[in-house]
Amino acid sequence: MTTITIQTQAFQAALKLVSSAIGTSQSLEGSDTILFSEGYAHAYSGSVSVSAPIKDADGNPAKLAGVLKAKPLVAWVSKLKADLLTIEINESGAWELTCGRASSRPSPIVDQLSAHLAALDLGSLQWPDLPE
Repeated sequence: MTTITIQTQAFQAALKLVSSAIGTSQSLEGSDTILFSEGYAHAYSGSVSVSAPIKDADGNPAKLAGVLKAKPLVAWVSKLKADLLTIEINESGAWELTCGRASSRPSPIVDQLSAHLAALDLGSLQWPDLPE
């Protein structure tokens, strides 16, 4: 399980910034989501891409990984008043956010193609060299 503590106001500011790229059209898959990866939050509307750094309470890049629906997450986080937000991500990828007495369990979006590719364990295959 991964547990990360973040300054609530900094997380709110990052989500506010990336939410400017949240798409309103459902024609582009993922345009209504926020991707968390390698210390950043990313959003893409089909024409605009916005990224914002996410740092833990110690100022290090937050090791968050996953994709969440943007609107419910931003709406919940914008109401928080406590100074620190704790995010727990378990082995199955489920998130639990706690801030003061408030808590939320947003459902992560699972990319079926990536899950399938990871299950293939391509690194263990023998790849022949192609002739020059």
